[in-house]
Amino acid sequence: MAKFSFDFSEYKNVWGIYCIRNTVNNKRYIGSAVNLWERITQHQKELNKQIHFNLHLQRSWDKYGEDVYEVEILETVNGESVTGLLRTFNGCTSLEEEPVVPKSVVLSEGAFQS
Repeated sequence: MAKFSFDFSEYKNVWGIYCIRNTVNNKRYIGSAVNLWERITQHQKELNKQIHFNLHLQRSWDKYGEDVYEVEILETVNGESVTGLLRTFNGCTSLEEEPVVPKSVVLSEGAFQS
């Protein structure tokens, strides 16, 4: 896991699955992207501007602050295999209080719930 301040530029144009985790309550947001660096940066900017589309994540960010959040790259893939990986990752909610097992998450952008 890395803080949002971590340099994710090595993930430019890299496809994959990522996790944004609140270290206080261990709630997680799981997402996928075709450009991990761009998507993680977009999350951070929207959360800091208080315009993130996921209200549960936004409220949690506002309450606890950026410093309690970590980002983990769960899996990276090439473009040809991302469809199969997304199917593998289908199955339950993306908000888990136990450690995330990549095969048990849904890639729904709006799944961070309280």
